[in-house]
Amino acid sequence: RDRHFPHTPPLPTSDPARSQALEIVYAIACDIHPINNMRVLRYLTDELKVSEEDKKRWYAHWIQQGVRGVAQRWRKRQSGR
Repeated sequence: RDRHFPHTPPLPTSDPARSQALEIVYAIACDIHPINNMRVLRYLTDELKVSEEDKKRWYAHWIQQGVRGVAQRWRKRQSGR
C-alpha cells in the first residue's frame, strides 16, 4: 500500500487485472527504459562512433517499438482479451 494513498492500491487487486497491469509495467521497465540510459547512448557515439543523427534514429526506432508493444498490450487489456 502507498502511505499517501492508503485506500487506493497502486495495482489492481484481482489477479487477472494485476497480471495485465504488471505486464505493461514490466514492458516499460525492461524494454523501453534501458534504451533511455545515458551509458547505452554514450556507448553508441563514444565506442561505436555512431553519428548523433544515426543515434537519434536508433533511439527513436527502439522507443517506438517499445511504445507500440505497450499500446498493443493496453488495447488487448481494454478489449478484455
